[in-house]
Amino acid sequence: MPSSSLLIQTIDKGNNSNVLKDIQKCVIPADLKVCINGTKKTKNGLIINCDNPKSLDKLKTSINNQLGKKYTVSEAKKFNPRLIIKNVDIDANMSYEEIANTISLSTKWMPLVPVILKLLTC
Repeated sequence: MPSSSLLIQTIDKGNNSNVLKDIQKCVIPADLKVCINGTKKTKNGLIINCDNPKSLDKLKTSINNQLGKKYTVSEAKKFNPRLIIKNVDIDANMSYEEIANTISLSTKWMPLVPVILKLLTC
């Protein structure tokens, strides 16, 4: 199951030095029974990675109740990375699956990574 991320940003965009300290003072994960995988400081806040969506909701509610006046709390947006592969030798009559197989066979790392292909023609 993929992890869920919570983005905590300061309302005052200039000061993010106390975000982690404020969260640690007000939120005790053991009391909330949430699983936190890790944290990462950002330019104007903090990202907290939770083990599951249920933990994320509990943590989000607790932070909003205690620190809602100082911080905005939202779920971090997921994104799909994009990669352009040039000079792939394909025929005009090839199906989508054949093109995907050609690309995955021509690169060493593709079979290890689940890939969703979206074909764009020029």
